[in-house]
Amino acid sequence: MITERLTNGNPETLNVMSAHICGTAKSTVGTEALCDCHCEDCLQTLSVFADTSSTDPKRNDKREFLFRVLDVGDTAVLKLFKNGTEVATLNTGAYGTYYALGSLGTGDQLFYTGYLIEWKNVLSAFGVGDYYVKAELTIYGSSVDVFSQIYTLMVYDEETVDGTVRISTYQNGNIESSEFDYTGLNWYQEIRIKGIFWQKRPELTKDTYFTTARKVTQIQDSIKYLYTLETQFLTGKTSDYLVSNKMLANDILITDYNRCNTETYLDLPVTIEEFENTEELSYFRGRFHVITFADRTQNIRKRNF
Repeated sequence: MITERLTNGNPETLNVMSAHICGTAKSTVGTEALCDCHCEDCLQTLSVFADTSSTDPKRNDKREFLFRVLDVGDTAVLKLFKNGTEVATLNTGAYGTYYALGSLGTGDQLFYTGYLIEWKNVLSAFGVGDYYVKAELTIYGSSVDVFSQIYTLMVYDEETVDGTVRISTYQNGNIESSEFDYTGLNWYQEIRIKGIFWQKRPELTKDTYFTTARKVTQIQDSIKYLYTLETQFLTGKTSDYLVSNKMLANDILITDYNRCNTETYLDLPVTIEEFENTEELSYFRGRFHVITFADRTQNIRKRNF
């Protein structure tokens, strides 16, 4: 989700999405909305998928939305829109998990409100279409409307989701550049982007010593697997959210939906190793990323002492 507050001139951005690739491919820009600036930075919608006939998490996306107010007298009402028309008020568990003001954490976190949408419930109730969340806030007596990015909800299909990667994270701790403090929240986040997660490869680390006979002798050898995430074009806001928020998460789980991939990756626990490459597209105000990950659990190890 993208949150914007009038009191913040440089708001935190949250959000993203999908196509058939076997490697790095540069996609054309989609059609984001809810912005009057008419610039290329606002031209990418996010696709989400659901299957009302299945309980398989792989076939059913979720999406988190988090907003905040500033004072105990402030209010917040969250509403769901389809194709520009209001279809529901998000104040119950009918479409996911509702986090009312005062229900999250302590301190400033008591001013947070949010919703974790389960798109399967939305699909069952309202069908496919373009959705967004609107937060109607009252801050110090002034009305402030905050809009999320648009999400194109589609029925899950193996061909349609081909060429996408879903990144699920659990966020704790305080990201100093963010207006949200996730300490103790274990806040679940989910994003789907165009790209591919692949190139599994071993990396060997050796610990040896020389004997008096100059013979190399093993103390410990270990192997960890590395992986590459190659994204397609991401708008600047989506890129910033991926890099400055999700890549700092405590737990990162990656599911790849590329049918041509050589291996199956389903909620694979990983840790980020490095940003291998970033390519800027100035005209479109966006980027491509190549990011290296490693297995979260690294226990392929042989000891002799």
